[in-house]
Amino acid sequence: MSAHYDHREQGGIHFIEQKARLLNLVGINTPSKAMFLPAPFTAEQPTKPIIGIHAGASSPERCWPAEKFTRLIQMLLAQHPQVDIVLIGGTNERALNQSIIDGLDDGRENVRNLAGKTNLKQLAACIASFSCLVVGDTGPLHVAVALKTPVVTLFGSASTAGAAPIQDLHLHRMVVPDDKNEGITAIRVEEVYMNVNQSLRANARDRVSEELT
Repeated sequence: MSAHYDHREQGGIHFIEQKARLLNLVGINTPSKAMFLPAPFTAEQPTKPIIGIHAGASSPERCWPAEKFTRLIQMLLAQHPQVDIVLIGGTNERALNQSIIDGLDDGRENVRNLAGKTNLKQLAACIASFSCLVVGDTGPLHVAVALKTPVVTLFGSASTAGAAPIQDLHLHRMVVPDDKNEGITAIRVEEVYMNVNQSLRANARDRVSEELT
């Protein structure tokens, strides 16, 4: 039903607002539009920072090239050798993740491929443990936002109004192509790397601030 209730032609209304308006039409009030995960799960307790990556998506135009993810991981491990990299996804994304890992010159011992190995609760526990998640416009993005996990989101269009995070905005960063005609493939590795580093620094400052209060 909601698939036919799309306000994007009226100015890029966010999909959460679309659903809220639909519910209001049938008499259901939505006092808060903040996302949360109602299913209980036990969050993982990592001993060192973990950067998550979801490289797949439901359509090719939402996928950043695998070789660019490989370059990003190589740069991150060179700068942060103490971090782990975890690639998530469904069973059909396992080969994609492995191709990213196989392209690495070194550091493979710091990279895990969990595609197809988690159910929803396990995925939530995994995402909750990330210091940052690099992700496209796809499901794990919204899980991360609901869990307050910082994201660096890669959008293939300059317009992000329909799916960008609308809560805890200080946690999240969006990257869009300079040339909208080239789509997501035009996003530079260096730009994503810069945003991930900024996210890691901000996350570290937030943890210190919490420990001092």
